[in-house]
This record gives sequence, structure tokens and C-alpha cells, in this order.
Amino acid sequence: MKKIVLIVSITLAFLSYGNFAHAQSGLNDEADAKSVIGNENDIKASAEVEVKDYKPRQNNKDPFQALIAPPTPVVTPAPVKEDIGRPPVKEIQPLPLKVTFVVGGPNRKFANICLNDRVNQYTDGEQEESGLFKVIEILDRSVKIWDSRLNKERLLNLGE
Repeated sequence: MKKIVLIVSITLAFLSYGNFAHAQSGLNDEADAKSVIGNENDIKASAEVEVKDYKPRQNNKDPFQALIAPPTPVVTPAPVKEDIGRPPVKEIQPLPLKVTFVVGGPNRKFANICLNDRVNQYTDGEQEESGLFKVIEILDRSVKIWDSRLNKERLLNLGE
């Protein structure tokens, strides 16, 4: 395959060089040169070109009138702000807890906490049976709890 390509390229180069050399040798004679260029009068005549004024084919037609109507401008619609986020979160009411009594010493304290008209006694770290809240710390006049409905800490004061 490579040999065929090489032979073809050498043949083309040889043929093109031969045509180029023949064209150069033919222009060496003055007679041949004049026959290719033409006589001197033709050169002067071609330089003097007659200039004519523009005359439209139809007199009542404007040559510069646009034939195609320009396209209508693109109107971008105003962006509509849609709330595609989460639906509005319903406000969750905190647990109706009330601390009725706190008793104990510095080592261990108990608190009576009323939930839905049921009073239960809790210490530090105890959790309500259904998991609604957990007592974190019992202080002298308040109880710190974790409310599972709100997922945050609450401080319940005594008597509120």
C-alpha cells in the first residue's frame, strides 16, 4: 500500500513539474507573450470603461425598500415567583405541661409534672411512658425538659 502511494505521488509531482516548465518556456518568446496578453490598444480600451447612471427598471419602486418585514421582538415573560419549596409547616403546640411540686436535696430531686390532668413523679434522666418528653435536669424552682413534639429544650417554672 505504501509503495503504491509513493509511486502515485512521484508520478504526479513529475507531471506537474513538466507542465510548469512547458508553460514557462512558452512565455519566453515575445510573440507568444503578446498573443497571451493581447495588443496594446486592447489594454488602453479596457482601462477606459464607460460609467452609466443607475436607472431603475420600475420608476415607482423604491430600490432600498425592505422586502422582508423585520421579525417581531421577543418578549420575555416576567418571572413568576412560585414557592416550590416545602409546604407551610403547621405550628405545633408545645406539650401542656405544668410543674406542681419540686422536692429533694442536692444529691437527688423529684418533680411532680402534670400532663393531661395526670400527675407523675420524675427524677433527672427519666422519660414519660410514651416518649413525649424527657426530664433533663431538675432545678430548685424549675425543670428543664426535652419536648419531643418541638424537638427542643424547654424550661418549665414551678407553678406555671
